[in-house]
Amino acid sequence: MSKNIIFIFDVDNTLVESHDIYDEAYKFTSKKVFDKEFIMTKNPDGSKNKTFSKMSGPEILNERLSQLGINAKHEDIRLFWKKLGDNAKKLALKMSFVIYPHVENFVGELAKEHKPLLQKQE
Repeated sequence: MSKNIIFIFDVDNTLVESHDIYDEAYKFTSKKVFDKEFIMTKNPDGSKNKTFSKMSGPEILNERLSQLGINAKHEDIRLFWKKLGDNAKKLALKMSFVIYPHVENFVGELAKEHKPLLQKQE
């Protein structure tokens, strides 16, 4: 039996709360690619980053690399994004996240109208 899965990353936590998944994916991926662990939602010193949800993915990564003094090569950044996506998908199957009320109905309606968002998993 196959079913349709929509993978949602909601950086500002409007639809789902998934920061833990992405923080773990960031931590694992950054260690593998840059040999330094860092996460999306906090600065390297552990303080909460209050602006990350207003930033794009590349802006968040550039900020963390700059904070850590890492001068990354273009190919390392591309590798980071590829591995991050793969790691987040794996973690999403293992970790829990919160789906806010009425989101399932919204996503169901969205899926009916936007078939390209769906990926079949067998």
